Amino acid sequence: MRCRDLDKRKESIGKLKDIISALRSMAAVRVRQTQKPVMGMRHYSEIVAGSIARFKDYQDNIIEKTDSIPKRLLIVFCSEYGFVGGFNRPLFEMVRQKAESETDIALIGSRGNLLAGEYDIKSVWTLSMSGEHTSVQKTVKEIAARLFQAVEGGVSSVKLIYTKQRGTEDAQIIYQSLFPVEMETFPERAKKDDLPLLNMPPGELLSYLTQEYLMASLGCAVMESLHAENHGRLNAMDQAYQNIQKKYEQLEHLSRQQWQEEITTELLDIITGFAAQNRI
Repeated sequence: MRCRDLDKRKESIGKLKDIISALRSMAAVRVRQTQKPVMGMRHYSEIVAGSIARFKDYQDNIIEKTDSIPKRLLIVFCSEYGFVGGFNRPLFEMVRQKAESETDIALIGSRGNLLAGEYDIKSVWTLSMSGEHTSVQKTVKEIAARLFQAVEGGVSSVKLIYTKQRGTEDAQIIYQSLFPVEMETFPERAKKDDLPLLNMPPGELLSYLTQEYLMASLGCAVMESLHAENHGRLNAMDQAYQNIQKKYEQLEHLSRQQWQEEITTELLDIITGFAAQNRI
């Protein structure tokens, strides 16, 4: 490869490196933006769960159970945008493990909807995933509206599958029961608290807390998924940047070798010509 061709290739790779660097910086900003909100959503969800757990002695079953065959709904939270590496694939692997033959599947996230065909997964409805932490509440309301319609249509069991990221550790796929509310999943420490003093009928307050818990769980799932998506994109862009940097350094080293060879060849030509002239 000639030096001129090497220079053109270095220039194009340098531009690509700048683009990847910008995407990596944007992903890092998004990770920081979702870091505090995701902690807040976790804390709020735990508080609501603890409040419901204190009603254990008031009512054993929050949701009345039925003897009929349950109609199940599985909501899967995928990424909305690309450049996330293998973020979505573990989610669909979990769907294959957990989804039963009569389970309806709902997909949140455009990229997941595109990948579903590869796994032969058909969804009953799809929604866009939040792209920013400021739009999480809007997404939660849209999901809740679809969810309430599904419950009115006979759905009696709703499960969630989403990605959870804790610090710099590997992401974890969460399989969570949303509806009916399962008391055994609530914190044990909350169940041991004394019964609360109430200013309204326990059943009415319990119904309100249950609805609040469902909304908090949905909000937590959306925020967790968004945070994990940004973290996955940051890792993917960082890996891509390192690979491009290595390639650029290889081209730089090759370019220097080529220039050195050309200089050496020119010097040898000068020495050979000078020697030939002296022999004349």
